[in-house]
Amino acid sequence: IKNHNLEDSFYCDGHPSRTVLTIKSNKNFKDPLVTKTFIQQELLKSGILWSGYHCITYTFNKKDIKHALSAYEKAFKKITDIVNKKQKLKKFIKGSLLKKVFTRVADFQAASLKTN
Repeated sequence: IKNHNLEDSFYCDGHPSRTVLTIKSNKNFKDPLVTKTFIQQELLKSGILWSGYHCITYTFNKKDIKHALSAYEKAFKKITDIVNKKQKLKKFIKGSLLKKVFTRVADFQAASLKTN
């Protein structure tokens, strides 16, 4: 992120073993789902399974970590190149956009306990 001057668009948060990538909505990234879809697509090309966070376990060795970091580096470089050329990320997505799967449900339990 820092190598590509993307601090105003992304930041990592959470425990070091399970880091969440937060995508900030701004002039370059108006729809976080487009950005998340693009990042996921690019990481999958490198064999990295990602859904907004990355889990590191004791099974990772130096080669695994180097591979993951290289995949992130490639993805962020592509993002930077696209933004610098004033293009839209959506144009480079090869498939459907991700969809929100979790939505906030107020009083879910209360609704299921109601009686007529």
